[in-house]
Amino acid sequence: MKFGSPTIIVQAVVYLLLLSSCEGCTLDGCDHPDCGSCGNSCCSLLITVKESTESVMNQLNKSITEGGPDNLYIPMMTAGGTLTFSDLRQYGLGADFNGQAVHTTLNGKYNDTVNFSLSPTTILDKNNNNINATVIAAFSISEIAGAYCDSGQNYWNILQLVQGIQWESGTLDVDQQVEHVGNSCPTNNTSSKDKNKDGIGIGDDDNDNDSATEVPVPAPSPTDPQASVVDPAPPLAGVEDLTNDNSSASSTNFLSVVGVVVMACIVALL
Repeated sequence: MKFGSPTIIVQAVVYLLLLSSCEGCTLDGCDHPDCGSCGNSCCSLLITVKESTESVMNQLNKSITEGGPDNLYIPMMTAGGTLTFSDLRQYGLGADFNGQAVHTTLNGKYNDTVNFSLSPTTILDKNNNNINATVIAAFSISEIAGAYCDSGQNYWNILQLVQGIQWESGTLDVDQQVEHVGNSCPTNNTSSKDKNKDGIGIGDDDNDNDSATEVPVPAPSPTDPQASVVDPAPPLAGVEDLTNDNSSASSTNFLSVVGVVVMACIVALL
């Protein structure tokens, strides 16, 4: 079997495009898709809030224990026996609190783990005076194996929670207060200033043609953000025959692939 066969490559690309066409995240805030930046899909952000670490912890904890903005967050028990957050201040580790929650996808099938650490810092106000603030290191990762791309689900897990809180300093300014770590969950808008900051590269969904090796990838559905990469269609039928010069066999195999993809789309939408 020749993996470099043009016929196989073309059919594989069409297969992925067909799968993507029937699935995609349309939720508000799903504009930062991640593809395997942590091996699996994930999102890592640093968010600065003009409040003390204890205040930030209390507000995050209140939101999470109440289910969050969409009522799909579950607080986790910490190693120290407390719910959602552990108090680390007595250890002098740099971070004052760390915690964890689990967010369930809209269809109730899949879970994403969201971790937080809260560290004190100082920033300048508009009068150039130092004021106390908190850096929220937030990390969301898809728990299910094979979720290579998330169509922005992990970014959304973090942002909707933080933006849903009424901070003393006002509404969260994403451009000024949110920093992406490395290549994690880059913006899907190529005109955004986040393009250089986020390090968009091979395998992203921005269609910027920034690499000859960039290929399409399956996109999750609105109601099942990880379904396409968790429950893929069966392997390409008769792939060995595609290496032959028999155009009739190739056409039959190609139509079989299209049929499988269409059926997968129908099942995913049910």
